[in-house]
Amino acid sequence: MIVVISDDITGAAELGGIALRYGLNTIITTDITNVLPHSDILIIATDTRSDTESGSVKAIKHLMCKLKDKAITIYKKTDSVLRGHIVAEIKTIISYSYYRNTLLLPQNPSKGRIIKDGIYYIYENKLDKTKFRNDPEYPILSSNVNTLLNNSAKILNIDDITLSDNNIYIANAQNENDIIIQLSKAHKHTLLSGGADFFNCIIKKEFNVYPLRKEVAKIPNANRIIIVCGSTQSNSLVNEPYITEHNGYEAVMPDDVFNGHGINKWIIKLKKLYDKHETMILNVGKRENRGKEYAVRLKHIMAEATRTLVKIHQPDILIIEGGATAYSIIQNLKWYNLEFKTEYSPGIVSMLYDKTEIILKPGSYSWNDIFKSNK
Repeated sequence: MIVVISDDITGAAELGGIALRYGLNTIITTDITNVLPHSDILIIATDTRSDTESGSVKAIKHLMCKLKDKAITIYKKTDSVLRGHIVAEIKTIISYSYYRNTLLLPQNPSKGRIIKDGIYYIYENKLDKTKFRNDPEYPILSSNVNTLLNNSAKILNIDDITLSDNNIYIANAQNENDIIIQLSKAHKHTLLSGGADFFNCIIKKEFNVYPLRKEVAKIPNANRIIIVCGSTQSNSLVNEPYITEHNGYEAVMPDDVFNGHGINKWIIKLKKLYDKHETMILNVGKRENRGKEYAVRLKHIMAEATRTLVKIHQPDILIIEGGATAYSIIQNLKWYNLEFKTEYSPGIVSMLYDKTEIILKPGSYSWNDIFKSNK
């Protein structure tokens, strides 16, 4: 069994979608007991990326104490552009396991994200020249991957042969073939870590499987829909064909709430709007970046607003953009046991809780065609 430890819930869902594509028995959870469920893939979704470094280490220790001495392979899912407490979390896993080194491939060539000569590019643009420079929690100010990892890693070139102990290797790779070559250098004492494309290659190698299904392009029609866009960089969705067909209304967070005032008046307004519109979009709106503390506060506000609406009418579909926002909402709702349902496109994956389909999308990914007209 492969046990995935993900630093956010949308990353967890993304890997679950890949496993679903190959027909593998996959379970997602936010915590585990000492007795693991039977499955091909067990995905543990945490929110350590949004935590402090000490908090993230504590969370990983908690999991590793339960995973220690189990006959499993661990895959440490990281952010594709190296946000979060990656080095601290990897070192914690190694200290509680039999692993001696780490092979890290966070990049996703399928989405134009590559590492060449130790420099990270997105569609030929250096990483620090992209929108990630303005990330509210982890502004990216360098494209050098070792700099992003606090000079704690070694660059692994394509023509390098072996991995020595006590090192974190971050690998150059510009396409799937490069990833396969780098993967071939790992051994049983190598912790594998990184993004979706690396996981996809691991799945094919470990289970000798081929895709059984294709992604579904559009979401189904529904009577009640809540959409939550918790990022200050989220675009408006109100004019998307699917939204207009479903009587959509977009409620943008008022300035006073964003600036720190109470949320009660906004909540009362949202309740009235939700009675009139079958589709509600909660959007922070385009705002200036005010740093991590504001980002944490905003996700809790969106979680409270969502919980209030769900208590009035549990939606048929709940769509959430952004991993930290999604984790906060699902924890607030206490929806812990989720079942994978559909992969709409790479990275956009749905799960079921009771009668509600929960669709998650990483904040840095596009919506692709899922909001096209269903007519």
